[in-house]
Amino acid sequence: MNEKKLLIATSNQHKIAELSAILLGVPFKLCFPSDFKELAPVEEGDVSYFENASKKAVSFSLQTGIAALADDTGLEIDFFGGRPGPLSSRFFDASMPYRERNERILEAMKDCPDEKRTARFVCCVVIAEGHNILASFSGELKGKIALSADGAGGFGYDPIFYCSDLGMTLAALPRGVKNKVSHRAKAMAKALEFLKTYMA
Repeated sequence: MNEKKLLIATSNQHKIAELSAILLGVPFKLCFPSDFKELAPVEEGDVSYFENASKKAVSFSLQTGIAALADDTGLEIDFFGGRPGPLSSRFFDASMPYRERNERILEAMKDCPDEKRTARFVCCVVIAEGHNILASFSGELKGKIALSADGAGGFGYDPIFYCSDLGMTLAALPRGVKNKVSHRAKAMAKALEFLKTYMA
């Protein structure tokens, strides 16, 4: 019997590590873009998380011939009218380090009062096989933009996203805790249940 395979459709090494940890024990052999040669990249848009994740999942599945799981995640800051949202990874120049991106956001919000620093992380996970979208799941984590960056863990905007319920930034959380409470963890918990049922 052939082993069922699932491609994690991202080249972001931080996401690969996080998703692999969450999917530990899933009844699939996990595969990654690096396992294949010359996969064409997918151009993401600014319409919705679902559209971006769907494009990636379908494209990578068609290119590899196996089921693919993709996510699209964004930071929505109320002070910026919900931006950067689906454009989060492309809101600044692609070559700009996230440390600098975070500093720019903090500088732009330096006079913003605490009650108006509200924000949320949103994640959409899509699982596709060929042209068929098998399922999609979403997760959200509410919080606010911190007054300063903090924490050596996480990646992206994690150092400036303050989890009010936990009293620290997402980057300051232990990895095991983050993988249970984050926006991506919430979406992936639903995806994991689907994958177990799908295999059965």
